[in-house]
Amino acid sequence: MTALNIAEMGGIPEEAVAGHRIEYGHKAEENFESVLKKLGVEPLKENLSQEEADKMVAERRVAARRTFEKEDFEEGIDFHFFNPYTGRTFPMDMSVSNDEKVQSVKRERELREGIRFLPLSARTLEFASRGADRDLKEIWQSVEAMLRSDALDQARGERVKSSRLSSPA
Repeated sequence: MTALNIAEMGGIPEEAVAGHRIEYGHKAEENFESVLKKLGVEPLKENLSQEEADKMVAERRVAARRTFEKEDFEEGIDFHFFNPYTGRTFPMDMSVSNDEKVQSVKRERELREGIRFLPLSARTLEFASRGADRDLKEIWQSVEAMLRSDALDQARGERVKSSRLSSPA
């Protein structure tokens, strides 16, 4: 049982628990951003030209940018990823929660809205942010699986919502 579960059962006000969840989530996002840098994922500009996007596809370069607080809070999107398999960007919601209800809601949202869900272990993220090779590899495998899944869904025409950060050609 986690400290958060114990706190909820112990009568600590939901506002305090919710505040802890938000802080914990932001720390996980910071760790993930640090891990992405260690993995060589490039920082994504808001506007990619078609030429830049085509070059990144040809070189199979992955890029990502963390969303602004407003987008995170209002839409539940943590990052935007440039997928070198498709030449497009997509929104992503990362979570370190191992609560099955939370994960189920996020997976349903992925199907409904096209916001990719990436579940990660807080422990793995923490060690990877410190440079642990095994944990870095594990996170890279998760990111790679997400990119391939996104590409397959786009090829099948199953994406409900997609975004493109490149300017119109």
